[in-house]
Amino acid sequence: MHLNSSFVTVSGSFQLFEFNISSIGNETQIITLQVDVQIIHTQLQDVTWNSLIARNSGLNQTVNFYFNDTTNNQPILDLTTLDVEVKDFDTGLLWDTGDFNWNLNDLSFGNYELDVSTNNLNSGWYTLQIEVSKFPNYNTSIIYTQFYLRGNYTTFNINSVSDLGGEGLLTPVGNNYFAFIERNIYVAFNLTDNEFNNELITGDANSYVITYYEISNVTNQGTTTHTLTFDANTDSYNGYLTTSSLTVGTYAVNITVIKTNYENSVFSFNLT
Repeated sequence: MHLNSSFVTVSGSFQLFEFNISSIGNETQIITLQVDVQIIHTQLQDVTWNSLIARNSGLNQTVNFYFNDTTNNQPILDLTTLDVEVKDFDTGLLWDTGDFNWNLNDLSFGNYELDVSTNNLNSGWYTLQIEVSKFPNYNTSIIYTQFYLRGNYTTFNINSVSDLGGEGLLTPVGNNYFAFIERNIYVAFNLTDNEFNNELITGDANSYVITYYEISNVTNQGTTTHTLTFDANTDSYNGYLTTSSLTVGTYAVNITVIKTNYENSVFSFNLT
């Protein structure tokens, strides 16, 4: 006797089959068979994705994979978008960009292409948690893909470096500026967008980081405070760098401007 159980779905409990066997002149025999229909195990294989996407390209994230039935070593066919959940790993919430969010394309023979929207995302690192299952008879397989959504490249244009309390405008020799000890220097600069017609970047930055180290003694290093801010009247950034606490010597100074949807802008110079 052959029992076809292919129509039975996984339920998490045993399935009971009852057989009534009878013949003329004999009492009916009842046989009860308890069957555990086990879930099919799966694995996402041959996974590829874009680790770097330029935000200004407008491209979405594309994840390709092969969905394997590891119990029977065969492809799992006919998945749809409804069989996939994409989550933001950092928040645990479903991926939500305000449009289609994600869409699955069947490439045949167990191969699939998952299109994940990057609409309205700011530049930065993202980790996708992708869960795939052909419910209810297949278990869920999970993969994690991390990518960087790159902001626009920028150029840092220094307008002036000044010692307003003494020497006034400082004229560099190469990339070296000279100022008296116990002076704070005043800098003015602008930023241009390399990927949008070199237009001026306006608006205050998220943050400004000023680091330094003494060239003859690199263990003498640190960060310093500042008053940098954006001046809407001149479309430039300016403010004081607190260099008055530095002792006599030559220092390598870096100004890093961090602004949403732009790659960091850096200006490096030596100060003696």
